[in-house]
Amino acid sequence: KLDGADCWGCPRCERRVRAKKRLSLWKLPLLLLVHLKRFGFEASTTSSAWDMAPRAWKIEGEVVVPLQRLDLQGFVAETSPQRVPLQYDLFAAVDHVGSSPSVGHYTAACRRPDGWWRFDDARTE
Repeated sequence: KLDGADCWGCPRCERRVRAKKRLSLWKLPLLLLVHLKRFGFEASTTSSAWDMAPRAWKIEGEVVVPLQRLDLQGFVAETSPQRVPLQYDLFAAVDHVGSSPSVGHYTAACRRPDGWWRFDDARTE
């Protein structure tokens, strides 16, 4: 819901109006890959040649998703040709440890038949 300071700018009447924002999917893929934007970027407001790089920060906050049977059917458009409801099981995740996009380290966790494994450079556990 967009209202108050977050009102939507209507391109037709050029006024700020209350609105609802909705994401609808047309058809679900057999394999779903989700990439969450975890870093924010903002253009530099100074005119100095030394400060031309954008300001960047890590978006903090816990992301919680089900490990099994993620159901996105509620996001599929009513007029979609999608007839078979698909449910997704999480089988891998990539983690970033660090305070910014230029500082930190990436690791991965992958589900295998014998449980979850963590991959960290040459080390696996």
